[in-house]
Amino acid sequence: MDFNFQPSVPRDFNKQPALISGEESLQFSNYEYLVIKDEVFEIRFRYLGGPFKEVIVTENLLAVGYQDNFYLYDRIDENALLVLPLKGYFGSLHFHEERFYVCDMESLYCIEKSGKVLWQSNSFAVDGVIIESFTPERIMVQAELDPPGGWKDFILNKKTGEILKI
Repeated sequence: MDFNFQPSVPRDFNKQPALISGEESLQFSNYEYLVIKDEVFEIRFRYLGGPFKEVIVTENLLAVGYQDNFYLYDRIDENALLVLPLKGYFGSLHFHEERFYVCDMESLYCIEKSGKVLWQSNSFAVDGVIIESFTPERIMVQAELDPPGGWKDFILNKKTGEILKI
């Protein structure tokens, strides 16, 4: 899927961009636009918070990790389902078995397509979490404990986010 983050609305776009960061974000002076084909989405944010940006489109849902937030937006109902502030910065985004998994600087979140946060793991990293793989019951991750380069393997319970093995 082709997408682009850019500082302004494309010149040939004649509609109002859809605000995916929620009405309360209108008070923020920082903004960027996400362009996906002929759709434009506005993201407003308080602070610049990280280099990673990721987008997943599934059915009617738009999932976006950007700066220090995760956004889940219903493209049909034009409604922000979830604006989730993250710890430190957004790291990565995965969609597995009808759920979104969001990594931030310290932990991992599991989110339903409705926007309900099923669980958030305890903080177990200092500077990043990377999902390596999924099994039916577990999530294999790496966490940076001693930057730069001090990565360690962890196993989390897929249903609860509990750390099973360090």
